[in-house]
Amino acid sequence: MPENQVDAFFTITNAGPGVEQTGFVVQGDQVARYGWASGRMLDLNAMPLAERWPQLPTAFRAGFDATLTTPADDPWTLVFRGTRCLRLHPIDGTVAEETTIAARFPGLPAGFEAGIDAALPATSGNQVYLFRGNSCVLYDQRAPGPVETRTLAAMWPQLQAKAPAFVNGISAATYDPRNGEFHFFRGGDYTTGVLATRTVTRNAAPIDDTSWPGLVPAFATGFLYVSLMMNPGARDDTRIFDLGTRAAVGSFPHPRPMRYNAITASPDGRYVYACKVDGRFCVETATRKVVAEFAENMPWGMGSGVAFSPEGDRHYFVTRADRNADPYLEVCRVGGFDSLARIPLRGYADPEAAVALKRTSVAAGPDGRSVFVGIDTRAGGSVVLEIDLHLNEVRQAFGYPDPGRMYSITLAPDGTIVHVAHAKETLAIDVRSGVVLRRGVLPLCSRLELTPDGRELYSLPRGPEESGVLVADPANHQVRYRIPIKAGGGLGKPGEIAFSHRGAYAYVNATGVYESSIAIIDVAQHRRIASIELGADVVGVQGLAYSPY
Repeated sequence: MPENQVDAFFTITNAGPGVEQTGFVVQGDQVARYGWASGRMLDLNAMPLAERWPQLPTAFRAGFDATLTTPADDPWTLVFRGTRCLRLHPIDGTVAEETTIAARFPGLPAGFEAGIDAALPATSGNQVYLFRGNSCVLYDQRAPGPVETRTLAAMWPQLQAKAPAFVNGISAATYDPRNGEFHFFRGGDYTTGVLATRTVTRNAAPIDDTSWPGLVPAFATGFLYVSLMMNPGARDDTRIFDLGTRAAVGSFPHPRPMRYNAITASPDGRYVYACKVDGRFCVETATRKVVAEFAENMPWGMGSGVAFSPEGDRHYFVTRADRNADPYLEVCRVGGFDSLARIPLRGYADPEAAVALKRTSVAAGPDGRSVFVGIDTRAGGSVVLEIDLHLNEVRQAFGYPDPGRMYSITLAPDGTIVHVAHAKETLAIDVRSGVVLRRGVLPLCSRLELTPDGRELYSLPRGPEESGVLVADPANHQVRYRIPIKAGGGLGKPGEIAFSHRGAYAYVNATGVYESSIAIIDVAQHRRIASIELGADVVGVQGLAYSPY
């Protein structure tokens, strides 16, 4: 993780006709836009400063120390770097008036001319706040000269009480033009207050996908959690790979020995859930510590899938109390296994057949009311169940009478179509009518996953032949692209898949004799751009999960 999640943050109100008030967040040499009205990052991924604003001088392309946009100058923005500053027009990229801080702000207190950590417009006319270390100066640009110089603790009431570390200095500051709130940033935290009174109102809190949706993922290369099946004699492992370096940086903590586990990350990446032979556990990704466990008495849950509510606050999985009991859908709070509901699947699933399952596939509907489960039946076939979370009962079942395993299901973003990878064929079902819309267009697959935006269906064929990854049109299952995934060249045999936050990249393991790797796929370009080599001691991959943390 970077030393500071935010190095600079400026907001413009004149972003263009029909464009919401836009913030520009800078971290290192990267920048991404934030929408104040939408309350999230507008850019999927950050881009280099040099690409967004090619006219920037070389030194400024490496990063901004601070930025300042005043109402009188908006959208023109002052950018600080070292002892120098310049004016930037963030819409057309024009750069003007590069000079020294000392020349632009004569009479600054000692030290400020050497560099500014953060800046903020004041509520009165031509006055601005400039921050350096534990000091802050209120400066009148018309005079020009300082009006007031104090420590941060003295200048900003309640900062010491609400965010004590911030009195030693901040990395960035910005304000919300809609309500006059300011935000200070330091390390991985932020705090908030009222600009007119300079009063801090919020306790320091983490910068994450709840407080600043999309900010961390926009800048993070992220981490890939990989559940590995090792050679005989070696303990199965779950390794954590830094996607920036593609090197292993740690291992997943296992409360007990584990094998054949599936892993899934929560929508915000704050937690990873793993399923093992004798139960499940939840790991907080920021600390990489186990925070909760869920015991299971037999390997029903072995690889059983996990789905999350649209709000990301609940998760769902299928389990059972013991070997002879009927399975049920467990509904829990995210961050642990606090049970909110247990919905019986009595009469539909076959406990004996379920012992051999690698995965019970689960998908959550977009309205927060339905969950879909792909499961074996007592009659020897398979079925997709739609479960009503409000009534706590099975609403309807879509049966597949022929024997064979239900490998995978994935649900269209609008909740109307479920795509099914069955042992006998690959098909799509309209859940409103029960009509099978497509069958047999795609080959037999072990996994089907829609991209996060729902526009493409990633299909992982199963069988002895190398196939690569097939990218299909969800509307008709016609293959648009075939992506080779083998690290040394060639199609490769796909196994598991995960997408980065908001779907810029896909990660697919390629397995074969004497070769095991994970392909990193650029989703927009439909090609493998790199691979992570897993080593000769790895037999296979049982699960992949992506997290920004």
